[in-house]
Amino acid sequence: MIQHWPLADPFYPLLNSTSSHLDQSASFQPDVGVPITRRRITGRIEGWNMSLILRDFARLESFKTWFNDDLQAGTLPFVWRHPITKEVARFKFTPATYDTSYLGAGVSRISFNALILPGRVWFAPYMRPNTARPPDWVADYAGDVFGVDGRRGVAADLDPLAGVFLVWQRNTAGTNVFREVTYSSDIPLIAPAGVSWLVGYKL
Repeated sequence: MIQHWPLADPFYPLLNSTSSHLDQSASFQPDVGVPITRRRITGRIEGWNMSLILRDFARLESFKTWFNDDLQAGTLPFVWRHPITKEVARFKFTPATYDTSYLGAGVSRISFNALILPGRVWFAPYMRPNTARPPDWVADYAGDVFGVDGRRGVAADLDPLAGVFLVWQRNTAGTNVFREVTYSSDIPLIAPAGVSWLVGYKL
């Protein structure tokens, strides 16, 4: 199961959050001459210092439960959107902790450091705008992309799925349709007529 940012409000950090590019080099001093520096990894890693305002204790408790239980005390990565570009990315608390300031009248501020991890999120094109929740399943017939619970696979992986889903349908004409659908192990494994892809979010 892929974890994701749990709060719709607040969704983005405060504007005074700051970012930095991490040093990705390794260097050593030879016996003679200037130090030699080499790049250790090719992916870009961003470091962020973030703060968010939570308007009531219920939101704070939701954050704490997510951090402690779903992220196993902040040790697991999670999906969120980049504070500036809004693109889908994977984040990780570093260190695995946060600070809480109580501002009165139930309002609090949480502050933490996080890394934006390198690499593309394969299901990013199939996520609904302005959310961080990954789809429960993806069936991109035109692009031959299939996956369940954040794991990319094959069309047959969809076969056992059942339940009520909000389905985001992309038609071959380029239009999108949202509809509630109940499947009893009958998610189409081949493209229905006029459909490019189906993406399901369990209700």
